[in-house]
Amino acid sequence: AIYHNYNLVRQIRPRVTGTSSLEQALRDGVLSRAEYHLVRRTRSDVSRIPLFALVLLVCGEFTPLVVIFMGLSGVVPRTCHIPRQIEGAQRKAERRRGESFRQGTVPIATTRTTRGGVAAAGAAAAGGTGLEDVQGLPKPILAHVGRSLGLYSSLWDRVGVTPTILLPRRIRNAVDRIDVDDLAIQREGGVKGLSEGELKLAAEARGLDVVGKPSGSLTSLLDMWMQARKRTSIIDLLSRRPSAWP
Repeated sequence: AIYHNYNLVRQIRPRVTGTSSLEQALRDGVLSRAEYHLVRRTRSDVSRIPLFALVLLVCGEFTPLVVIFMGLSGVVPRTCHIPRQIEGAQRKAERRRGESFRQGTVPIATTRTTRGGVAAAGAAAAGGTGLEDVQGLPKPILAHVGRSLGLYSSLWDRVGVTPTILLPRRIRNAVDRIDVDDLAIQREGGVKGLSEGELKLAAEARGLDVVGKPSGSLTSLLDMWMQARKRTSIIDLLSRRPSAWP
């Protein structure tokens, strides 16, 4: 499957030559949403092949067991994941996100005030990303968004350190990807046009829980996200539970 996808990406590559980024190519309509995600996921899979090949060489037929019980899902190309492995990774991500919410975050829309004491709209502008001042985001929000989207290893949490130097850039990139994906979804027929698999991937990419949720629930949740984006920023949504979205 990886080789097949790689050949498809080779056919797409000439069309994006000269564009500043894949996100810009999607924004400009040079790529469809399906093509954009094919390129991104194939790049990710190909980058994992060397380490995965090493694990396969060492462990042989026991590789699936080693990967599952030693938590090595990160070295396996996603196209090689088995259902149990995928669900295990999702549950782990959701536990970490839930713990982060329980530690407490302050929605970004309430963290800045104007001279009159009214919440400033700059960082949480309706329809915007909230990236205008990422460097100035409070540390709890940086940490929470990083945990929620899986932008840094849980090992940092175990030693009680937040990699604040790394997070602003990673958050910028992640939020830019969400922003352009929102645009592509709307442009190509809306949330209802997504398959069950794409619904889950889209929800995961936005820091939303997916385990045990039927397609109808995920469709409603993503519809809520799209509507909430008209009222506030991506960063603000990521700092709140869905029940607290404006």
